[in-house]
Amino acid sequence: MRLNQVIALVQGKKSKAQKLLTTVHHGWHKDRITGITRTYQPIDEDGQVFPPESRIVQLRVSDALQTVQKELYDFLNIVATQEYANTEAKADVEVGNNILLDNVPVSVLLFLEKQLIDLRTLATNLPTLPTDCVWTLDDNKNCYVTNSEKTVKTQKKVEVIVKYEATKEHPAQTDLINIDKTVGYWTTIHLSGALPEAERDAIVERIEKLQDAVKIAREQANSLEVTSKTGFGKIILDYIFTS
Repeated sequence: MRLNQVIALVQGKKSKAQKLLTTVHHGWHKDRITGITRTYQPIDEDGQVFPPESRIVQLRVSDALQTVQKELYDFLNIVATQEYANTEAKADVEVGNNILLDNVPVSVLLFLEKQLIDLRTLATNLPTLPTDCVWTLDDNKNCYVTNSEKTVKTQKKVEVIVKYEATKEHPAQTDLINIDKTVGYWTTIHLSGALPEAERDAIVERIEKLQDAVKIAREQANSLEVTSKTGFGKIILDYIFTS
């Protein structure tokens, strides 16, 4: 038998054993282990006669324990077989032609699988630089920067305009108007601590390659031929239940 076959059987054995233990335990509280036989004898010959009463014993503790032991033998044996094999099951984590990790225990491979799921979630949500700008890494500022952008700063100004020039007969006609007048220039450089999309995507890709490699390694480790621990359960249960 291989380790992956043992793993497939363990959960079923565990559920069955737990269900049996629960059933037997609850049996103690349902008057199944007690019985009674009762008859009535009147003192006078013509006295009232009552029929005998009886209730048989439905569950003997010794029988229940035998059933429990039989089920637990298999359960303890197969779990011991799995756990002993887990100490021997190892495989290399290989990405491409490169062995990244060698002889990794299967328990560590399972741990890595879960961690890599969280790391991929983190990586896919990393902030990236907006694509509507050209960004350059500035070592002095220790972040990405854009080229400088010059924009006009305007301000509302009131000016007098002459609508009609003055004549001998009439004074000049003027009016007040608001105009936007350039008062200065803004020079803007955007800064960002985000990552380029390509760099984020490369991190995600490496995580996904590692995820595949770990899964392959786990399958390889779980294909180990196991030695069945057939006597494990007997040792434990004989010690407990044999006087």
